[in-house]
Amino acid sequence: MASEKTSADIDKLFTRDTNPGFEYLPQYAKYLLENQAEAFTRVQMDVARKTKLPLLNHLDISEEELVSILFRNTHELLNACIENTVSHYIQLYIKEWLRQDSSFLISKQISIEDISLLSFIQRNAFRQFIGGYTKDAVLIGNILTEADLFITEVETKFIKTFFELIKPSPNRPDNHTLHLQLEKANKIIKLTEWQYQFMVNEIEDYAIILLDKEGFIQNWNKGAEKIKGYTAQEIIGKNFRLFYRQEDRDKNLPELLLKEATLNGKAQHEGWRLRKDGSAFWGYIVITALHDDDGNVLGFTKVTRNLTERKFTEDTLKEYAEKIEKHNEELQRINKELDSFAYMASHDLQEPLRKIRTFSNIILSREKENFSPEATNYFDRIILSVNRMQTLIDSLLNYSRAGTAQIVLEPTDLNLLIQDVKKDLSETIGEKQAVIIYNQLPTLKVHRLQFHQLFSNLIENAVKYSRTNVNPEIKIETTNFINEDKKEFIRITVRDNGIGFEQHYAADIFKLFHRLHGKSEYSGTGIGLAICKKIVENHNGTITAAGQPGKGSAFIIEMPLNNSNTEAEA
Repeated sequence: MASEKTSADIDKLFTRDTNPGFEYLPQYAKYLLENQAEAFTRVQMDVARKTKLPLLNHLDISEEELVSILFRNTHELLNACIENTVSHYIQLYIKEWLRQDSSFLISKQISIEDISLLSFIQRNAFRQFIGGYTKDAVLIGNILTEADLFITEVETKFIKTFFELIKPSPNRPDNHTLHLQLEKANKIIKLTEWQYQFMVNEIEDYAIILLDKEGFIQNWNKGAEKIKGYTAQEIIGKNFRLFYRQEDRDKNLPELLLKEATLNGKAQHEGWRLRKDGSAFWGYIVITALHDDDGNVLGFTKVTRNLTERKFTEDTLKEYAEKIEKHNEELQRINKELDSFAYMASHDLQEPLRKIRTFSNIILSREKENFSPEATNYFDRIILSVNRMQTLIDSLLNYSRAGTAQIVLEPTDLNLLIQDVKKDLSETIGEKQAVIIYNQLPTLKVHRLQFHQLFSNLIENAVKYSRTNVNPEIKIETTNFINEDKKEFIRITVRDNGIGFEQHYAADIFKLFHRLHGKSEYSGTGIGLAICKKIVENHNGTITAAGQPGKGSAFIIEMPLNNSNTEAEA
């Protein structure tokens, strides 16, 4: 065991411990612990073998025992990151190490090379899985910076502990050993820096560069060459101001970013940057200040991500949004004009029609005996045209109201609704001796007046397009079903035995003013089914049609079983 003096000296290493209060690392550590703990452990094991970690040559344990130890350490490491108890983790971890036979470990197993390589192995493990956690360049930079700070703190404490244990003392004079260990430590630290630099250089998606305090470039990775176009030989030693446009240089933007990073530890900015060939790209940059042990700024790391494609997409979407906004304004203007037209249709247009019909009837009743058969026929045609015009205006008004009304849904018994429709259409139904069949229809949340119009149009349509010498039979059925989104829907089918239609006309019959038959064959305006479509859409549903010439038609309505009972604009 370590001597009491040595233990006391080691305790001094933790008198200045502070928890950095990491902001980004905890969530990433939680992701690793919950999803990648075993893989995180295996990666460390694999890299330890590739780097030929000296400690592995001295451990006389099985593969399973080694993995178990590393797996436990992974949990402790990640939990420390999650709970922001970094200093506590370091202190416990080192003291657990000290509880071993320290002199044996120092002389036979643990070396400064082990400490440096273990730090490299952990840094590598944290970077291995960052791509699966996020693609955000800024967040990646923040997480890996905090991970580096944590591992550096661990490494520093271990090295200080290591040298405290091998430091010459009355009980352990060994100046030569200390000199050799220090010399080896410098070599290993350089090796570790080279390995870390090699890893940074291989990253191509981000430009990662090191700046001195004045902003002069100290190193250059493949990502920087790919994004900015310069080779390392061309750019190292030059100031990073040359990446900025002249207008940004005139505003001293580069210097302001370094000043912000110096004051706040970090600076972020998004804007146009210049490549070697003079072309511009949209870059997102994070500049992080690097400090020495006394808190003095040594330089800066700068991470740049090329977001030109995202910028182009955002600008395009913005342009589309502006066009849509203008289009909406135009639609609002048209809607106001339609409202004005609807008012005119309901008042101004109908008044002359009423007068034409009234005076025509008066003339016919008083002067019919003095008219020739031809003149009487002309007056009859005038009255028929006026009636047809009145029906068309009424249908247009109904269509307009179905599309612009504020609707409030209320529980409605469809059985009672159909009974009311039958009363309204009793004359038409009686004339054709039509039969309407339905069994115990449900109660639904609907707009009562609109659904009354929906069934009225469908039933009247079925009666109108009945076959000659065949009494119309209309069946109304409902079934419930679950749609692809696991929501409850209801299907309402209105089926008749009328003349039917060719199936390729199924979509056309819901179009405004579209008629499959001439006015001489069947009366109507070609608006009724268009109104039905609007009403169903007001209820977040769909309506389709199926037909077969000479065998009838079926109209299928599908809508949510539980529509919202709030007021909604149709």
